Amino acid sequence: MLSEEAIYAMMAEEKRKNRKENGDAGEKKASPATKDKKRMSEEEKQDMIRMGLIKKKECESAAVRVVERLCDPKVDREWLRESVRTN
Repeated sequence: MLSEEAIYAMMAEEKRKNRKENGDAGEKKASPATKDKKRMSEEEKQDMIRMGLIKKKECESAAVRVVERLCDPKVDREWLRESVRTN
């Protein structure tokens, strides 16, 4: 099984490749390289899904912390700004 760092690196690399293939304008173009693209193995797919679920869980728990903090009668504005930037 791949480490979290390796999976995040794979995800970032895929994103860079997609951006490079689609150009800076963001327009989707049919590229011959897309047909020759290497398919991910089942283990890689499972690792990507696993990492996505972990990231989703982290984001949900951060959102719950923010909502719980917002339920307090006095909310520090600076804390609120920081929580938006980090999440």
